[in-house]
Amino acid sequence: MQKHDRDPTRTLPKGGWNYRLIRHKARSSFNEDCIGVHEVHYDDDGNVRAWTEQPSIIGDTREEVIEVLERMALDCALCTDDGARKILDADNPPWEKHDAD
Repeated sequence: MQKHDRDPTRTLPKGGWNYRLIRHKARSSFNEDCIGVHEVHYDDDGNVRAWTEQPSIIGDTREEVIEVLERMALDCALCTDDGARKILDADNPPWEKHDAD
């Protein structure tokens, strides 16, 4: 996995994608104004051409979104294959074991 360059002056990806914050005004899918994290896709000239319809994460403010992302990173860093917080297997949900008992 490639490490992300945190330099805010770096150029936008050409023909690629990155995550961006997008402001949403209150409407049927959002009760209040909010900010969401979306995948944003670029053409070969670096112009925005599309973004995901639904945000991956939303928050009331930029700071709240960053706080959620930091919490997610910490939670993910604690997951291991053999520790107390195991990486879950999508093909074997733990609730199916409990339902069979």
